[in-house]
Parts: sequence; C-alpha cells; structure tokens
Amino acid sequence: MMNNNNLQHNQFFTIEQDFSPDKITDAERLVMERFSHIYANWADEKNLSREAEELRVREIKGFKNILLSPWTLSDVTIEWDYWESVLRHRYKTQNGDGYVQIIWDRRGWLTDLLCAMKPVTRAEALTVCKWLLACDYFEERDSLFDRIILNLVGECEE
Repeated sequence: MMNNNNLQHNQFFTIEQDFSPDKITDAERLVMERFSHIYANWADEKNLSREAEELRVREIKGFKNILLSPWTLSDVTIEWDYWESVLRHRYKTQNGDGYVQIIWDRRGWLTDLLCAMKPVTRAEALTVCKWLLACDYFEERDSLFDRIILNLVGECEE
C-alpha cells in the first residue's frame, strides 16, 4: 500500500506531458536555488581536483535536504526513470552542463540507496530486479550491479 509520502514523492518526480527540454524542472529549480554557487560555473570548473569533487558531493548529499526522498526501492526506480528522462532531453538540446551534473549527482545518491535500502516485500525486490536488468546504466557496471542484487536478495553465508 502506498502511503502519502510515497504518493507525494512519485507525483513530484513525474514527467509532465508538456515537458520542455528548454524549461528546467521543479526539482532542478529547487536545487539551483540552494546550490547555484556550485553549479552556475560548472562548465569552467568541471576539471577541478578530486578533493574539490568530493567536497561538492559531501555538501550536496544527493539534495536529500531539498528534494523529497524516496521511501521504498520502488520510489527510487520511479525517480531514477524521471531523471533519466530529463537527462535524455537535456542532451538532445542544450547540454547545459550545470543541470546535467545535478542529475548525475542525484542519481549517484539514488544508486547508493539501491545498494542499501531494503525491499519492502519480495514482490518489490523482484520488480526492482527486473527494472535493474532493463536499465542500460548498470550494464557495464558489474560490481555495482552485484551490490544491488545482493541488497535485493539479502547476503547469505558462503
């Protein structure tokens, strides 16, 4: 059963039919209002050192204090698909680096959730597993894929 928090999250991360790649989404707008100092000059700064990159990731923390957080793994997949759709539209048009990096930063956090958040039911675990198999992003990332699968099925003694 979906609670109100799930519903709010999933409604927020739904691509509207009138989505325009030239217009930023509500989620992107919220992030830019808070972290524009990080993303405004992204094209000039994207070759910064690893330390600067790690500092940025620590500061933003997947935007979990700004954007609604997923409550279940199913919510994670819904949001992942949302960001995937936005990303495809961005690359088709302006390839606005700052906005694209916002998407990658949020997806990195969602990936961490896929590796750690436990499925609510076996049915959810199966649904997420099927989603994972269909998601191109994880095709060449065997170690990450394995971590998510182990999270879904539970680690066993060897």
